[in-house]
Amino acid sequence: MLRLDADPAGALEGVDALRVHVAGAESNVAATLARLGLRAAWISKLPVGPLGQKVERTLRAHGVDTSRVVWEETGRLGVFFTHLPAAPRRPIVIYDRQDSSFTRLDPAEVDWAFVTGSRLLHLTGITPALGERPRRLIERALDDAAATGLSVSFDVNYRSRLWPPERARVTLTPLIQRCQVVICSQRDARTVFQVTGTPEGTARALQETFGVGQVCLTLGADGAGVLDGERWEQMAALSSTVVDPIGRGDAFTAGILYARMTTGDPALGLRYGLQLAALKQACQGDIAWVDAAALTVEGGEGVPR
Repeated sequence: MLRLDADPAGALEGVDALRVHVAGAESNVAATLARLGLRAAWISKLPVGPLGQKVERTLRAHGVDTSRVVWEETGRLGVFFTHLPAAPRRPIVIYDRQDSSFTRLDPAEVDWAFVTGSRLLHLTGITPALGERPRRLIERALDDAAATGLSVSFDVNYRSRLWPPERARVTLTPLIQRCQVVICSQRDARTVFQVTGTPEGTARALQETFGVGQVCLTLGADGAGVLDGERWEQMAALSSTVVDPIGRGDAFTAGILYARMTTGDPALGLRYGLQLAALKQACQGDIAWVDAAALTVEGGEGVPR
């Protein structure tokens, strides 16, 4: 998608200029992982023309492999408008993504051999919320992952503007049950899956519901926790100046996956995730402008180097 930002000091209704960013949950994760030094690819469908080219070229500039992006001659790119003023004014986000090119990506157009040739596949709950065809994409991806032993991570990423909690729960539960890692906010656990209680109790309830090995639970200002098998780790959030909060959850996810791919240590992934979330919210735009040198083993130094 393209994200169009109004000046925080102004108002969206009175704007005469907008700052443009490339945005999207999965692409944010891919870009951050590529910037950290991993090989990351992103698959989508984009319209031919300058807007689609901007998305593809931006992600490629961050190091993401975009060679399997599908192009269509007559299509549109989803966009959303944001206004992120200082408190006490409330933020505004307005989506315009109906009938985007991505919602018309057919499973037959995807290079599934390329997908299953990877070490990890990352999916989010946004995709099946966009319609029947995107849901079939997720189902095909999970089918091929199961057949080839490909590890799958899934970020719930509930969007109330796309579907009600009840439908999200019914649709997402059987999908997540086929994954190995789930990332979920405590708020989404309560809203979508009706799970309440302490962070550890919530993570254990989700683990039992989904049958996954690893549950990563974000707690907002209270930090995050990870349950890996029987082991629970919880860490506080790192302080940082909030320039732009959008995308910090994706940066957190990238930290979890980076550690999983490089060390296999879930506690280190939690630390990396919190560091990247702090670094991201100090950056303008959806993508975290970081590299691996910004990560520390000790923690607490959430400052870009």
